[in-house]
Amino acid sequence: MHLSTALALVLSIVVQANAMGVPLTKNVNASLLVTTKGYANFSAVNLNIRRAKAKFAANEANLQKNVHREMKHKCHKHSNSKHCRNLDQRFKLAKRKAKQWDTADLTWQGALWTGPISVGTPKKTYYVDMDSGSTDLILCGKSTCSNGNTRRKYLPANSSTANSTSTYFYNAYGDGSSTTGMVYEDTVRFGALSATGQTINVASEMGGILASINADGLLGFAYPSLSAVATGSSLPNTLYTDGSIKSFTFGFRLSTTAAVSECYMGGWNKNKMTGSLSWYPIAPDPDSGLYSYLQIGNTFARVNGAKVAGTTATYIVDTGTTLILAPVAAAKAFWAAVDGSKAMTGSQEGYYSFPCSSAPTISFSFAGSSRKHTVAAADFSIGKVTGDSTRCLGAVIGADAGVGDSWIIGDSFLKNQYTVFALGKKQIGFATPV
Repeated sequence: MHLSTALALVLSIVVQANAMGVPLTKNVNASLLVTTKGYANFSAVNLNIRRAKAKFAANEANLQKNVHREMKHKCHKHSNSKHCRNLDQRFKLAKRKAKQWDTADLTWQGALWTGPISVGTPKKTYYVDMDSGSTDLILCGKSTCSNGNTRRKYLPANSSTANSTSTYFYNAYGDGSSTTGMVYEDTVRFGALSATGQTINVASEMGGILASINADGLLGFAYPSLSAVATGSSLPNTLYTDGSIKSFTFGFRLSTTAAVSECYMGGWNKNKMTGSLSWYPIAPDPDSGLYSYLQIGNTFARVNGAKVAGTTATYIVDTGTTLILAPVAAAKAFWAAVDGSKAMTGSQEGYYSFPCSSAPTISFSFAGSSRKHTVAAADFSIGKVTGDSTRCLGAVIGADAGVGDSWIIGDSFLKNQYTVFALGKKQIGFATPV
């Protein structure tokens, strides 16, 4: 990163009492989703989807471990209970789904929202993917995971505030690849906000989705039940328990416009939104009752204002996913409501196109509400379809990501919202962005 760019990032940091915003930048590789002539790049889109599947395979494996730890006594005594049977079937299904794809040759070319944090004493700055769809902070600890020495390495021996937990972590991505290493605790700073004893998964090997991302690491924001280790804590959680922030809340503004995107910790930035926030309850895991993903239940899609039957489900709100992923059957129902849509076949199965000249109005209504949160036409279209420039590739993809009937709504939706995650109150809020 050039000195002028780094200085601009520092100068643009927003500070309030017990709250702070840091700017986010979007990797230039995002443009690979669309060619310079405006056509959808199917190879890059496929990689986006595979990355999402890999991440959620690791999430489900972590959730399985943590759920079993929490419920082992209950399910040992009541193994035939509905919840225990559902858990067992769900995790077996997730494992089967994970075996249906691979990430061995995955080169991440998608859109990462990266921002700066500093770690250790003396502090060192890292640019990390800020991801509401996972929990852990993962940094590279050895040259074996340095991605051609472009990734800044975190070396605990060089920090006077680092402590080893003597705990090993393991993230499995479903294809046999993994990210592994040791867990340390150290001081992590988000701007001027400081978290003491933040857990850091220090990777000796980065496989699967992390092998070649154009970032120093990954910073998760979800609940601890998605952590790879029992003592894992997201940075917002540690900042809150430390008292560095008074509210267990953070806000995201995502935009392709330069110098607009931001992650705000400890509250939300009213200068990035207009009007009031619409609040919806975060839904716990339906089988264990644990809070895990940042998700909203009883949510459905609308096409041209009308509710689409077959789309009601729990929707995971994920800053780390580029597109909108729906279960295969739900995607089929959604696209059946779009005039002129066509299902693609062969290697492009799960994708749908629509007439570029008549894009539908797409919106989502959350938690049974009648409010409509709309996706702009420009964000609903990935790009023109090669071979037929009159048709556009839609951002709603039919892809079973191993999370049951849940949808995953990423940037295509979130760029149209100012999003607030109030984890303390277990709510998610959306407002009109500016």
